[in-house]
Amino acid sequence: LRFSRPPLPPIAARDVTGTRQISFDLAGDTRTVPFPQFFVNQRAYDVRRIDEWIEQGVVEEWTVTNPRNATHPFHIHVNPFFVVEYFSGFLPDDPAMVAQRSQQGHWRDTVIVPPLGHVVLWTRFQSDPCC
Repeated sequence: LRFSRPPLPPIAARDVTGTRQISFDLAGDTRTVPFPQFFVNQRAYDVRRIDEWIEQGVVEEWTVTNPRNATHPFHIHVNPFFVVEYFSGFLPDDPAMVAQRSQQGHWRDTVIVPPLGHVVLWTRFQSDPCC
């Protein structure tokens, strides 16, 4: 059984009403628990804390960066996003990086933020996530 959703309406640049910069990072301090330590926008990740509040109905452009030489998955629960740009400064001609760049121009649920790179995403925050 395969789940499919109705096609999503396109997003145009003129629809974007706001931007956000999100940076993922990690540290490997073996004296600190948890190990490794994860950071979002230079703050230690804490599942109990909400860092972003979004108004229903807006369309935003998010630039998600990764300063390390390892990949990092990114997912927005419920809300699909359109991949506008995919850039990696780490082995840009490597077949894995070339394959990831093929996500540009497509709707996704999850994207891999490339090493030493970024992805630019457009997303529409709506009350009914399926339509």
